[in-house]
Amino acid sequence: MIECKLLSSKRQTAFGGLCALGHLLLRERALEPLSGVRIEQKTVKHSPAEKLTDALMGILSGCKALYETNIRVRPDVPLCRAFGRERCADQSTIQRTLDALSQENVHQLRQAVEAIGGRYSGLPKHPYDKEMLLLEVDLTGLRASKRAERSTKGYFSGSRNKTGRQLVRASAPHYGEVPFCKLHPGNTTSSEVLKETIGELERILKSCPGQRKRTLLRLDGGFGTDENIEWLCSGGYQFVAKGYGGGRAKKLARSVPEDAWHEGPTSGQSLAIVAPEEAPRYSRKTKTLLRRWFDQKGKLYTDYLVNTLTALTASEMATLYDGRGGMESDIKGDKRGLWG
Repeated sequence: MIECKLLSSKRQTAFGGLCALGHLLLRERALEPLSGVRIEQKTVKHSPAEKLTDALMGILSGCKALYETNIRVRPDVPLCRAFGRERCADQSTIQRTLDALSQENVHQLRQAVEAIGGRYSGLPKHPYDKEMLLLEVDLTGLRASKRAERSTKGYFSGSRNKTGRQLVRASAPHYGEVPFCKLHPGNTTSSEVLKETIGELERILKSCPGQRKRTLLRLDGGFGTDENIEWLCSGGYQFVAKGYGGGRAKKLARSVPEDAWHEGPTSGQSLAIVAPEEAPRYSRKTKTLLRRWFDQKGKLYTDYLVNTLTALTASEMATLYDGRGGMESDIKGDKRGLWG
């Protein structure tokens, strides 16, 4: 007869992979920059830096709200010890610490996060002379209580009349890194945040004009206003961006002869290059690509892409832009939690 005994809860964990990450961060003292966040708060059992670490464990373990740290993180002794904590602080204690953050503390926290990320980032060593640096920017809605700070009504996919905030996120897909992200009010649109986001990327990456010419931005339609595209042209960036709004796409499609449409790399998709005299004009030479497809109900959809890499074929342009699907999958995965 084989006797089966349950292990002690002090030796069981629901987050084996996260424990390995925590052990690595602890061994390399990667989270030490958090101690530079000087929050005006007394230390009784847990220091402010330790409570910030507890909040981080909650985020990484998939907590949708801070109170879930009491359920997911606090009882998981191996997880806490992997991050150098004998026990996670109570969620109410963590909340009070976050509530005590001043504007200066937020700035200190951002500096700490950038210091942690910069230590392991491959972006500063990117070989611009050999290949372009691909960056993507996206704005995604995060539902939140109407009482949450900067939470307003706005667009949230699949939800009407709901409140929340918008998260702008810049990623480097070939490196698997997110060098910059920032929360905005829920009624913020993509077109409003592009210039600020690119400016922050320039600061973080310390990019010079020569590097910007070797940086390729991939942007969806929310960012692709004429004003933003012209601003990118003047900044020297390479980009492939979906144009803003559907009215122009339909107008451009009417200018293309039917025999100029060709099958695209995606099943059911047709492509056509817009003649230079019909295409939108900017201060730099660009190529405009039309795409059209039918949905399952037979409804026709049309959009257009603006691209500075004019040597690319229509199929190559479409394939380059379709690579954005990976970023959208990453965002969905992050919303569910890395180990949730």
